[in-house]
Amino acid sequence: MRGSFIATVALKLSIFATPALAGSQNLIADGGFENPPPPIDSYAVYNTGQAIGPWTVVGDNVALTSTTYSSRGIVFDAEAGVSFMDLTGQCDCGDASGVAQTVATIPGTSYKLTFWVGNSYIPGAGTTSTVNVYVNSNLLISAENSQGEGYSEQIWQKFSATFTAASDQTTLSFLNGDPYGDVNNGLDAITLVSQGSSSFKTLYSFSGGADGSSPNGGLIEDSAGLLYGTAYSGGVNKFGTIYSYNISSGALTPLYSFTDQTDGAQPRDRLVPQPNGTLVYGATQYGGSANAGAVYEFDTANNQLTTLYSFLDNADGADPGGDLQLDSSGKLDGEASAGGAHNLGAVFQVNPSTKTESVLYSFPGGKNGSSPGLIMLDSAGLIYGTTGAGGGPKNAGTIYSLNPTTKKKTTLYTFQDGADGASPNGGLLLDSSGNLYGTARDGGADGFGTLFKFNPSSQQFTTLYAFTGGDDGSVPLGGLMLSSNGTVWGVTEKANGKGSRGTLFSFDISTSTFTTVHDFSGGSDGGTPNHFLLIDTNGDIYGTTVVGGVSGFGTIYEYSP
Repeated sequence: MRGSFIATVALKLSIFATPALAGSQNLIADGGFENPPPPIDSYAVYNTGQAIGPWTVVGDNVALTSTTYSSRGIVFDAEAGVSFMDLTGQCDCGDASGVAQTVATIPGTSYKLTFWVGNSYIPGAGTTSTVNVYVNSNLLISAENSQGEGYSEQIWQKFSATFTAASDQTTLSFLNGDPYGDVNNGLDAITLVSQGSSSFKTLYSFSGGADGSSPNGGLIEDSAGLLYGTAYSGGVNKFGTIYSYNISSGALTPLYSFTDQTDGAQPRDRLVPQPNGTLVYGATQYGGSANAGAVYEFDTANNQLTTLYSFLDNADGADPGGDLQLDSSGKLDGEASAGGAHNLGAVFQVNPSTKTESVLYSFPGGKNGSSPGLIMLDSAGLIYGTTGAGGGPKNAGTIYSLNPTTKKKTTLYTFQDGADGASPNGGLLLDSSGNLYGTARDGGADGFGTLFKFNPSSQQFTTLYAFTGGDDGSVPLGGLMLSSNGTVWGVTEKANGKGSRGTLFSFDISTSTFTTVHDFSGGSDGGTPNHFLLIDTNGDIYGTTVVGGVSGFGTIYEYSP
């Protein structure tokens, strides 16, 4: 496997990928530049004013290039199909040459444009590829792909942008932005869809066999565009799996099947990537030496799993949560929902180097809380978390902070089981201003849970939204994600009182607007969505459902806002 993991989300890169275009929804004709086909193993040059199928050449010249063409030790493969467009053409003189197409649009309607830029890293002959996209005469996006150093083939990167049509005819122009002497600037797989079109797609349905079932773990993405996740059960040994999913090809590959021995059983929640490496970390709810769960590392380069620690179901904790946090020293912090000194849960730390565990805090119940939920770290290494119970007379849970060095724990907020909510054990999200966002499974104005914000500095708590139990859902599950435009994304376990359904929702912080973007049916689109979402650099959202799909064993899905 090429590339290394990053802690959040990597750019989507693709090699010999074949993404499906948007079919009848795609307003761009021949967005893959397949007709007419270029000469095999070569290219055809077209000059300004000439037509290439539905496209018109503008500027100087362009080269329609075969996916089998190679030069200077580089294979100039297409992103999809048999050909792609090289905007530098035969001139390589830095001119704004390119292609344009006029499409029918509806004034006032928002459209999403998606396209791929190909780059070949050839020192002295160009190391980046830049495509400038214009809507009529207005620059929409300048897309630069600088990937490809050390590769012997063209590397593709996906870009997206949205615009609102001003008239019933819109001209899209894709122009070369490379400097003089650059020999390649690839363009391929262009789609344009109305934002009013359905943007939800089921990518994969689990069979319950070797691939696993009940994928209750969130997804992470590596720098090669592969998604990695876990399935709670299924696999060869029926105790869960680690798998990868290729977005471009749609192929899912089981990488490891848990045995219910020292490696554990029933992996939980989300894998944690080690920056600049091939290791990922995770936890299982059961299995291990005392059947109380285990923390493990998994090397994606050779599909080898190493157990780092097996819980003993005593003071060290039990049933560890899977959303581990990797601190700046390389240690893993996490929560155990059971065990600890008072058997009410604990926050722990595992050292991968020494394979040892230490308890940072054991919850005693009462005002200090019990049944801890998932934790998170801020940039200074301070731990924030919630408890699903304890805190006050309502036993509705707390928000707390914990210093892992001093082991000092501070209760920041106690839930009252009123408008603020109750049972906030779904984890927290921290924004760049230091605000915490989370969900409470119960309580709120209608008793169906809440979405809240809490500022640790001012101690101010704000209920952002109270779920009604209708189309908006109920029992919000936490694991919130924040997109670059200031929108919070999350899921609920139920919708309209049905537990096998659930919803995907968004909340615009600036306008306080709540939107249900998808209501899961429990059928082919899945049901009971997992609380962890992945947002890639284009704003596309990936997630999993525990049930539903073709065989009823869960799904992987994509939603494009």
